[in-house]
Amino acid sequence: MKRSSKARPPLSALELEVMDLVWGLGESTSAGIVEAFTKRRPLAPTTIRTVLSNVEEKGYLERVPTTERALRYRPSFPRQAVATQTLQQLVGRLFGGSPKAA
Repeated sequence: MKRSSKARPPLSALELEVMDLVWGLGESTSAGIVEAFTKRRPLAPTTIRTVLSNVEEKGYLERVPTTERALRYRPSFPRQAVATQTLQQLVGRLFGGSPKAA
């Protein structure tokens, strides 16, 4: 069961970078995500896998059942929903929740 968008904790900058890649890939193995991400930015594979685990725990990714040995992920929420939530959080923090002030 998916949590509501208000219940999800915000993504860090690195988590958002990883999610951006996953949204572009759609569904992928963790190895595929690591390979694609290291082409964008050199990070240790263990770091990227830790980020994937954290993002999954926050509810933005879900595991896909598979017969492969590798973990397979897909986004749980569309990019637009996360963008809206992130913008609302930014306005809330910087402008007291007032879109007019932004």
